[in-house]
Amino acid sequence: MAGKIIQMDFEKALKQADELEDIARQIENISKSYVQESFNGILKDWKGESSNSYIKKGTKVSEDIKKKAESLKKTAVTIREIVKKNKEAESMANKIATERTYSK
Repeated sequence: MAGKIIQMDFEKALKQADELEDIARQIENISKSYVQESFNGILKDWKGESSNSYIKKGTKVSEDIKKKAESLKKTAVTIREIVKKNKEAESMANKIATERTYSK
């Protein structure tokens, strides 16, 4: 494994983090608007125990979707943290390499 170099495309990683956050926002918007509108229509037009059961199950699914959106946001934050730490490490390595002197 010696001699292997790991290269990270910082800009690509940050772009992917942005894309994950955008997807999370879209999921949240769907969960907030579309799902709620659907539930309101069901409550208005469908009466009885089965409608309540359907709403309960739908609410649980909606909450699960929101949790997935939060997970995507956390992943985006983690990607940004990794990029930041790698940039700092790379900068420190470059500084050390340029300041290093070798005696003969």
